[in-house]
Amino acid sequence: MKNQVFGEIIFHFGWELPSQIILFGKTHNVIINAEAYDECEMITTEQENAYAGYLKNRTTIWDEIENLVANFVGGADIARERFNPKMLRFEKNGSYALICDDKENEEDGIAVCLTPDRIVLPLEEYL
Repeated sequence: MKNQVFGEIIFHFGWELPSQIILFGKTHNVIINAEAYDECEMITTEQENAYAGYLKNRTTIWDEIENLVANFVGGADIARERFNPKMLRFEKNGSYALICDDKENEEDGIAVCLTPDRIVLPLEEYL
């Protein structure tokens, strides 16, 4: 399906498209995910607005993610080695977070929440 903001997307656990994010000097392949429970659900206006804002300000947002994650674990070097970004998830209400794997806790990960609050949470708490 083609969306006016997200572009060409496919349904797989929500509407998804591949993308990249640069954190701590490394390029990571991530999935952009717009929450939806089935293919009949269209992307919401709130999701489109949030994604458009992300695209417009992504380098600033990437810097903010680096700061949040580094502060969460006590330094950029630790964060760079410990976390692996996997998905930028846009909820139906327009809030969004970067989901990362955690090498020290393979059962869980973290969610770097970007709206409405900028905070790092254990993934279990976010979901």
